[in-house]
Amino acid sequence: MSISLASSLAGKTIVITRPTHQAQALTRQLQQAGATVIACPLISIEALPCSLLSRIDALATHQLALFTSPNAVECCMAQLPSLQPLHHMRIGVIGKATAQALAHYDLAVDYMPSTHFTSEELLALPEFQALAPQKVLLVKGKGGRTLLAETLIARGMEVTLCEVYQRIPLALPTTPIEWEAAHWIMITSLEALEHLISCWQGTINPAHVNLLVGSTRIAQAAQLLGFKQIRTAQNPSDTAMWNALQV
Repeated sequence: MSISLASSLAGKTIVITRPTHQAQALTRQLQQAGATVIACPLISIEALPCSLLSRIDALATHQLALFTSPNAVECCMAQLPSLQPLHHMRIGVIGKATAQALAHYDLAVDYMPSTHFTSEELLALPEFQALAPQKVLLVKGKGGRTLLAETLIARGMEVTLCEVYQRIPLALPTTPIEWEAAHWIMITSLEALEHLISCWQGTINPAHVNLLVGSTRIAQAAQLLGFKQIRTAQNPSDTAMWNALQV
């Protein structure tokens, strides 16, 4: 942490909307820099059973496994009776945090975007584009974007969806938050942004709120929802969100 950044954050109010278990490290870092952090988790993660994970023989027919998030990793591993099938697959991820989650299970990543941590960037990797048609295990949350699966199918892949968690919208904290007074409200998913607008029920003018978002896609959605003061991090990781505060 640089001295200049620490001093620039001192006394500032920052609202973190990540799920509680994913907000702890960044919260500590901001508090150490002197910021006042308000926890406002907008989404919780609830594991979903995926019967495929108990069928080792069926898993073994896949050549490539893709994990879309750290939550996908943890909810998958909690159900997987053996890591053996994964050791025989190549593995791709959307972002660095997902790769770190896999590293806890001694699983190395073969394909990962280097900058924005998006499906588009993963699909654009030359080595990923060069893959021959094969059977792909896509481990993800329920719903969400379909771009990854649709593009892989268009490339001749056979995609097996394995939805291992769902996102549950949460009520706002009982203690009122002065949204327009906060220096930054951090948003790292489109679902969180849409749920926040729903919770406000028209009582808050988005144009008067400072938003720090984790992707260009979220920024574009925020503009359509009426936000005017938007700063976009390189990706939704803690490091990128932290670095965006220095701009």
